[in-house]
Amino acid sequence: GLDYDNVQVFGQPYTFTPSVFYARGMVGRSPRPLGAWLKDVGYYILSMQVKNNKHWSYELQYRSYFGPDLYNAEAGSDAFFLSLRYLFNLG
Repeated sequence: GLDYDNVQVFGQPYTFTPSVFYARGMVGRSPRPLGAWLKDVGYYILSMQVKNNKHWSYELQYRSYFGPDLYNAEAGSDAFFLSLRYLFNLG
């Protein structure tokens, strides 16, 4: 992945890691409920992870669905996600 190391924020070094994921059905349809792979239906995810190089890790993610509304059960259910992680040092 692409990392931006030692970015100074309020005098502390952080690592920023952006990412993009894209998925789209290309040809045909899968039968429901066995799958949800439909032609021209898909989604993308944009995310940014920030680590403070010590204990904390933060990730903000946006997910958006696209495609014909007739076949896309997920249309209109875009979402933001925020996750916080803390690393305990037991050693």
